[in-house]
Amino acid sequence: GESHLDVADSLLALSGLDQNRGAFAAAEAGQRKALDILRGQLSGEDPRVADALNDLSATLIAQAKYPEAESVLREALVIHRKAHGNANESVAGDLSNLGSVLRRAGKLHDAEASHREALAIGRGVFGPVHPKLARQINNLAVVVNDEGRWEEAEALAREALGITRKLYGTEHPDIALQLSN
Repeated sequence: GESHLDVADSLLALSGLDQNRGAFAAAEAGQRKALDILRGQLSGEDPRVADALNDLSATLIAQAKYPEAESVLREALVIHRKAHGNANESVAGDLSNLGSVLRRAGKLHDAEASHREALAIGRGVFGPVHPKLARQINNLAVVVNDEGRWEEAEALAREALGITRKLYGTEHPDIALQLSN
């Protein structure tokens, strides 16, 4: 039926395609319908609900709907923390995404706090050399730079670059991206 979990999965897949082609209103509508199904069929604390909320947040961000994206990400974070505890990759991802939304909304202090918490979790979960850790460090560097703390931002960016070089060598596209920051 229309409320089966497979329908929600299909809606999320189609919404991803809509988002990729820039049809954000269609993506958002599909994601909201999928969330309704997931919430109706699963516990509101199921991690699949949080994952769908993350998908919705990306669509909201693409439409510059930052306050709503922040709210959706905070809800996802609560669900992931209940399901997995604090030291978890999903929690770190939620915090990193939240930090990025807060930065775009001009809430730099809150963005920094969110990115620092994500990074602390990431250091424990991923270990010292992992691409997600490098991205978390780089995300924090961008916020610190926006706050005008250039020396700290540079040190963080160099740390992220060092990890990326260890992972991929010097010719990888991520190296060029980090050098541009």
